[in-house]
Amino acid sequence: MRFRPRNKADKKIIKKALQDISRTYESNGITKFPVNSDRKKDLNLLFSDIFPQKSAAYAVVSSAVIISGFLFYISDLKMSVDELNKKNQMLIEKNSQLNNNLENITNSIVKLDQETKDHMEIIQKQKEELSEIEKNFEDISSEKDAALQEILDMIKNLDIFSGLITRSGNMYTASNQIQEAKLIIKQTLGDSEEAQDLLAKLDKEKDKIEDYRRRYPDYRPVSGRLTSRFGYRRDPFTGETRFHNGIDIGAITGTPIYSAAYGTVIYTGFNSSSGNHIIIDHGNGYKTYYKHLSKIEVKTGTVVNKGQRIGQVGSTGRSTGPHLHFEIHLYGTIKNPLEYVYYN
Repeated sequence: MRFRPRNKADKKIIKKALQDISRTYESNGITKFPVNSDRKKDLNLLFSDIFPQKSAAYAVVSSAVIISGFLFYISDLKMSVDELNKKNQMLIEKNSQLNNNLENITNSIVKLDQETKDHMEIIQKQKEELSEIEKNFEDISSEKDAALQEILDMIKNLDIFSGLITRSGNMYTASNQIQEAKLIIKQTLGDSEEAQDLLAKLDKEKDKIEDYRRRYPDYRPVSGRLTSRFGYRRDPFTGETRFHNGIDIGAITGTPIYSAAYGTVIYTGFNSSSGNHIIIDHGNGYKTYYKHLSKIEVKTGTVVNKGQRIGQVGSTGRSTGPHLHFEIHLYGTIKNPLEYVYYN
């Protein structure tokens, strides 16, 4: 049965009550109106003071309040469900993002592990290379020590006044060995102080050898034919066996005669045995004698170079024909000239 207000007064009262309830809810932002037994009891007490218990207004207002409370409660539940759905969606998205981040972190860890492995392999390889370098360095050091010892022995053996070098060719070899030794020193020691000391010593030895070589009487004094050798022979004048102090080289009168080595002319003159002759002191224990000249072209005190012209072939003094009698003396001892110059 549909309820109808009995009079206009009831309508006004109900309308006003509903408007007041609506305004109260709206102004206070009430979204939940739990209608439980206690709340209904409070409302009944409230409305019983305003309306008689059995009046139509009481029934309407009471029903409206209860229904309104349920509607608001249902609406609030709907809003709570929507919020939960939104939060759930946010959690799903957050979880997806975390999963992506976790996947990225996992990939980074895998990549880092691989890079670490690669770096460890590189480090191991570098350790092996370093070990090889150290081994090579030890080998090089050993080779260096051996090379230095060889060089030092070479320098020691290059003492040209020890009598080890007896021919000019040996001096050329020694000079080449010095150049070779200098190259080894530069390659082995670089520009170190030790290298400079060794190079200076080698240069000193080389200068010594060069000076000795230019004073070494190995230059053929004249072009001609060997007619008499060094040693015992039959004297061409007496027929007796006598010792020949030099060699005789036959040549046409006027043939140029050359100094066998660098030195200083210490004598030019004439005697009945040697005829016109020259003596040159080479300053290293060697002296050379040139006899039976037709003409002397230098003076006493003249410094001559190896191969420099000093006179002409003749037959002065005790001679059987034009030739050069050539002698070599070393510290006063007569030497065989054929050990220094070549004639066949």
